[in-house]
Amino acid sequence: MKQLKDTHPDHVVALNGNHEKSFAAAEMEELVEWVCNLPLIYEDDQFIFTHFGLNLYENMHFQQAAFVLFL
Repeated sequence: MKQLKDTHPDHVVALNGNHEKSFAAAEMEELVEWVCNLPLIYEDDQFIFTHFGLNLYENMHFQQAAFVLFL
């Protein structure tokens, strides 16, 4: 996924999810840093993308990471 995103940054959207925290091995430090800097939410002209969902009672730009990732 990282290679695809690096090759086509304007056409590939990668979102941070809840599985990435398990990549904590020292040899994966660069990958962990890349994943941790991914957005939690992506919006285009038609859709909003998240790993899990949105709290409909909160402004999209102030969502809690725990809700977007897990709930």
